[in-house]
Amino acid sequence: MKTKQLNHIIIKGIFTLLYFSYMPISAMNVDSLCSQIEILKTQQNYQKVSQSYSEMGDFYFDNRDYAYAKKNYEDALKYTEKSGHKDIQLYFHLGSTYHKLNEFDRALDNYFLFLETKGVQLDIDKKAKSLGSVAKIYQEMGNFKLAYNYRLQALQIYEEIPDSMGVARSVYEIGNIYFYQFRFESALQYFTRTLKIAEKIGNQTATYASLGAIGSTYERLNRIEESLKYNLRALELAEEMDYVLGIAYATHNVGSNYFNIGECDLALKYLTKSWELKQELGDKWGEVESLRAIGNLHVDLDKFSKALQYFNEALNIAQSIGSRPRIIEVYESMGEAYRKNGDIANAYKYQSAYLNLKDSLLNENTLQEMNQAKINYEMYKKEREIRFLKKENELLQTQQEIKFYQNASLMGIAFFAIFTTALFLYYRKLRQYNEILETKNEQIQQQNQELESSNHQQIELNKLLANKNEQIQEQNQQLENSNLELRQFAYIASHDLKEPLRTISSYTSLLDRRYKKELDQDAQEFMGFVTDAVKRMYALLDDLLAYSRVGSQDQTKKWINTKEVVDSVVGILQPAIHQKNAKIHVQFLPTIKASQVQMQQLFQNLISNGLKFQRTEFPEVWVNCQKKDKSYVFSVKDNGIGIELDYQQKIFEMFRRLHTKEEYEGTGIGLATCKKIVEQHGGQIWVESAVGEGSTFFFTLPIEQTEKNGVAVERMELV
Repeated sequence: MKTKQLNHIIIKGIFTLLYFSYMPISAMNVDSLCSQIEILKTQQNYQKVSQSYSEMGDFYFDNRDYAYAKKNYEDALKYTEKSGHKDIQLYFHLGSTYHKLNEFDRALDNYFLFLETKGVQLDIDKKAKSLGSVAKIYQEMGNFKLAYNYRLQALQIYEEIPDSMGVARSVYEIGNIYFYQFRFESALQYFTRTLKIAEKIGNQTATYASLGAIGSTYERLNRIEESLKYNLRALELAEEMDYVLGIAYATHNVGSNYFNIGECDLALKYLTKSWELKQELGDKWGEVESLRAIGNLHVDLDKFSKALQYFNEALNIAQSIGSRPRIIEVYESMGEAYRKNGDIANAYKYQSAYLNLKDSLLNENTLQEMNQAKINYEMYKKEREIRFLKKENELLQTQQEIKFYQNASLMGIAFFAIFTTALFLYYRKLRQYNEILETKNEQIQQQNQELESSNHQQIELNKLLANKNEQIQEQNQQLENSNLELRQFAYIASHDLKEPLRTISSYTSLLDRRYKKELDQDAQEFMGFVTDAVKRMYALLDDLLAYSRVGSQDQTKKWINTKEVVDSVVGILQPAIHQKNAKIHVQFLPTIKASQVQMQQLFQNLISNGLKFQRTEFPEVWVNCQKKDKSYVFSVKDNGIGIELDYQQKIFEMFRRLHTKEEYEGTGIGLATCKKIVEQHGGQIWVESAVGEGSTFFFTLPIEQTEKNGVAVERMELV
């Protein structure tokens, strides 16, 4: 029996014992429990069925068997809806489970269902945890603006409860947000604050996390000795607690330190141990970090091919969980590895990908909005403190007035004694209040100074970003000039090359007419080769010229009906369609904002390919479109010969042909032109195919918006 199956049986057995300690059922095994649930179903006691599934989900979740937890929570949700008594806590549990399984979109859906439920008072602790989990998911996906906003909401709740551990966790995660935006000095301030809170409340887990975070930040600041000191303290504490996840991360950090000081053997030992622990825990986020570090070490040891294996595995995992911060780290390592190996083309490719993704994560708008959110939060705290002090003062004054009028009703010595006592208490309270008010004012002044310092830092950052934008604009201008020169070269080259071709074609035709009878069979065959070569060269130059024109002509986008564009293409291809007995099926197509000339060229290339690479006597092509999120997904499907999996990415490269010219005519530029057109319009193109089963070419175009009656609406006029 496989280990995993055995583990599931053991877990089910343990749960059965726990379950039947509350419900005395004679057959104490999972089958009996399932039978009991089935009985409850037949009795239509759906609320009890849902409760049973939910308890099983809790048990599997606590034992880190998230796949089984997910199944039971989903069953619980299904039956709670049948019972008519919706249990919103299930949305929270499902969100937590999907998060553990790296299914980020489904996790967010359930967290939002929990948070946005109306008419129900939410558990304040679970609300804060949900906000924190949403922030964590957005952070792992690389959306730092949303991560920061949700994390501040969670922090606000924890400060109001108050919950020191929740405050520590929120401050720590805000430090993480700054860390992955490469703002290491800001991150260090938050991690240091977290460490102070953790040590004050005596929480070892939070202390460990803070030590490890400070160690990692010092490493990024190239302060390796300080980094190693904190990382070793974190590892020692994790081992003392027997905290496996903590040991995995602390071991990685120590290994990274040893690598930076040249101790490669020790580094490999620690990094490998960290990777193995993260695999056992199913921590995909952490696995990427370990694989990347081990790859960097192999690059340093001049084991380039081995390093690439680790980098590619890291990149695949990062892309599978949609983590842009992890992807950018892998791109950086791969670019540096190719550079050291002398492969300049791939080095440039990955370095460009690294810079583009880095710029998308670290941009001026995000930083400004985060800073504004911080200022708004600090102002909210100040206003809350001022309101509290005002209420306290009003209450004190009211109490003293009541006491004064009560005492004023007394006579003689009693009146004098009580009045004196009341006056003394009043002034003492007033003095205490003034002292509190002075302390609060000092705190507010200090916070104002901190905000001014933060604004100064923001101004400096804006200057740096403005300088960077100028550099980018200058580079873009240089690139535009280079592209213009290339287009001019392609245009001139194609025209100049056609002139000798026309001469060759003319004299070949002349020779054929005058001396055909005098030429033997071999000579006539040679003449045919020349004629065919001239025709292919003409086609190649035409396609090359068309490719160079993409992006330089007809760049003005306007609203066009793609159904009319496809109908026009079908009319142009009518001779070929008639000759091949083909059928073109045009389904739902939208109105889009695009270049009409380029869209016609795009559809003509794709439909022509569907007719050209035919497998049957009656080729068919289907053109369709669907709306997905914020894009239109177009498809051009055929019933042709299909494409092998190994070539499905390569066919979009220039001059890439999969067949000889005798089998199928063509120049190998058509699909490269399609790719260029789609990317010019902000989309992507790909193919799904199997040999002998036809091919489907997909491409996306963003959904543009237009103003209609003063309101922004989508232009989705399906024909």
